[in-house]
Amino acid sequence: MDQKTLVIIKPDGVKRNLIGKIIDSYESKGIRVIDIEMLQIDEKTAKTHYAEHIGKDFFDELIEYITSGASVIVELAGENAIAAVREVNSELRSKYRVNTTQNTVHGSDSPESAQREIILFFGRQAY
Repeated sequence: MDQKTLVIIKPDGVKRNLIGKIIDSYESKGIRVIDIEMLQIDEKTAKTHYAEHIGKDFFDELIEYITSGASVIVELAGENAIAAVREVNSELRSKYRVNTTQNTVHGSDSPESAQREIILFFGRQAY
């Protein structure tokens, strides 16, 4: 089934020049780039994006980190894209993460999250 999903290449991935390697990891699995943008995520957007973590011990650290530098926001599509991207992200995190918070990539965890995140970052419906 063809799906859309969203990935964030977080500030540590951008700072370490991993953008091309990360995107290649998705493309080599047959996942297509639909849209891409580099931006500095502001605090309001970060808090909206990570709203499910409000009140958790790591929330403030997470917001500080994701707003600390440029991120690359990528809309991807392909057969079972959400599961495929999450599998790739697991490999990428093992290979590139700095620590638990600075884990290099984010990927939508469900079709509902993908839709919400694509609206948040690209301002339009995914489908």
